[in-house]
Amino acid sequence: QLGTYLKLYAFAALFVVLFLGGWTGPMIWPPFPEEIITDGIVMGPITAKIPGLPVFSQDMLNGVVWFVIKTVGVIFFILLPRGVFPRIRIDMLLSLGWYKLIGLAFVNIFIALGLLYAGVLGPGGIL
Repeated sequence: QLGTYLKLYAFAALFVVLFLGGWTGPMIWPPFPEEIITDGIVMGPITAKIPGLPVFSQDMLNGVVWFVIKTVGVIFFILLPRGVFPRIRIDMLLSLGWYKLIGLAFVNIFIALGLLYAGVLGPGGIL
């Protein structure tokens, strides 16, 4: 069970990095003029007096916050169908495929053949 959720978090984090812009986002804490210092690191209203050691900078905190928000959102949308929709049994899936979807597939083939014969599709066609 724990491995499933670890894989889910890893997938969500990878999805966020590849498709949702990773850690980028609008600035949560814009830099204030009174926080511009030369010998320290700015941490919101608190300033770290360790020169050269970027412990918590505004950009890093913004990146972590946006990455976590996006990752939690992806996890929510992955887990949402599990709790909302009922479990699909194999007989329900087979009846859907054989009675409904195969009919739609044949209708799609006949429409495509009709458009091809009418000259709308294919070489020299409009589409």
